[in-house]
Amino acid sequence: MNYYGTDLTQYGHYFWQLEGNRFAYKGIDGSAWPFKPDYIIHSDAPRGTAVFCKVDGYSLYAIAGSCKDTRGGTKSVFWVQGDVEPSQLKDMILAVPIAKKIIEQMPFEVKW
Repeated sequence: MNYYGTDLTQYGHYFWQLEGNRFAYKGIDGSAWPFKPDYIIHSDAPRGTAVFCKVDGYSLYAIAGSCKDTRGGTKSVFWVQGDVEPSQLKDMILAVPIAKKIIEQMPFEVKW
């Protein structure tokens, strides 16, 4: 699972690969992806708003807000390569312990 957002301890958005209980890789180059995670959800969306979309073989959930960064315009974007439905991607996110922890530490309710 891939993730664009903050980790659990500091501000700033980065590309991560999430594996089990850890942020496995930071600094992934997303220039070849057919989408830009920063533009999946509008920066003015209310915190907790979640948007699901599919783009050229990727399934994404973008959530307005962050588990750590309280500045305006923050977002948390999870995605996988493949064609999955919203409920499947939600289940996949919550099945990865570190991704579930990101969701649990958000100071607002995620409106899937």
